Amino acid sequence: MRGIYRNSDIDSIVFTYETSVSDAAEFWYSLDANVATTKWNVVKVTADARAYERRYGKGDASPGRPDMAIFSSAELLRVAFVPPQKVVVGYVQADASSKTTSFGETHEARWAEKVIWPRFEEEIRSTQHAPGTLR
Repeated sequence: MRGIYRNSDIDSIVFTYETSVSDAAEFWYSLDANVATTKWNVVKVTADARAYERRYGKGDASPGRPDMAIFSSAELLRVAFVPPQKVVVGYVQADASSKTTSFGETHEARWAEKVIWPRFEEEIRSTQHAPGTLR
C-alpha cells in the first residue's frame, strides 16, 4: 500500500495498493459482491472505476457507528482498477449535525472536487498513461 494524500480535518484519503487479481471483471465482481453486504451503494460505473456512496442519518446509530446518534454522515468512495494489478482508492466523509441527504450536497464534496479527486485521477493517469476519470 502506498499513501498519496490524507487529511484529518476533513476525513479523506487517497492511496494505492497491488491486488493479486489481474482480471478486471474478476476484480469488480469481487468488490461489488463485498460491498453488497454493506450500506455502500454504487452511484457511478465506468469501464475502469466505480463510485460508491454511503449515508447514515441522524439517529441511525449502530454498534459500529455510535456517533450517528447525534450526527448524520455521507461518504463517497472511488475505486479504480488499473491493469495489470493496481488499485487506486479515494475516500471522503462528511459529518453534519443536520440531516445530510447526499454527499454531493455537502461542503466536503466541493472541497473534494478541488483537493481529493484531482489527486485520485492523477494517480490513475500516471499509471495507465490515459485519461481515467469519474467526473
